[in-house]
Amino acid sequence: MILRATNGPASTRVWATGSEGERLIGAGLDAIDERIAITLHDRRIPRSRANIDHITIARSGVFVIDSKRYSGRLELRRAGPLWMRERRLYIGGRDKTKLVEGMAKQTAAVREAIQPLLEEFELPLTPVLCFLGVDVPLLARPFEINGVRIEWPRPLKKRLEQAGPLAPAELRLFARNLATALPPA
Repeated sequence: MILRATNGPASTRVWATGSEGERLIGAGLDAIDERIAITLHDRRIPRSRANIDHITIARSGVFVIDSKRYSGRLELRRAGPLWMRERRLYIGGRDKTKLVEGMAKQTAAVREAIQPLLEEFELPLTPVLCFLGVDVPLLARPFEINGVRIEWPRPLKKRLEQAGPLAPAELRLFARNLATALPPA
């Protein structure tokens, strides 16, 4: 009865908010012409309960995209002593760098699925955290922490639409291989 009166547990509300962000970012990715980029959504990681929100095969590379919906200011901060400064991700004043660390498993699963193709076409595999709903300073640019791109929808779309060596038939080849190796969750 208490849960009904309070709109359910906090974990349920957080999941629903994240799910909506995943859907909105996915719709934006699907709006890109399939001759430029193909996106697979909600893929299962083998031997795991985890999933990958989106994998986009673009002319310029393959992108493992984790959708996040947060509120608050998105910031890159430097922390630690001067001789050992490290880059940290903050949203709404809270350290969210663990999200960056969480991309390793997703990226490894995609790399394992298509390593021969990545090597054959000499394409990069880029992990991306894409944030929806955050406050981004007017002149802010996407940045990178430990090899993970920190983006928001508009600059991510521009990145995915960049020219590259893959033709539409090759995009479909990558998509087929990934869809077979990483089935829907």
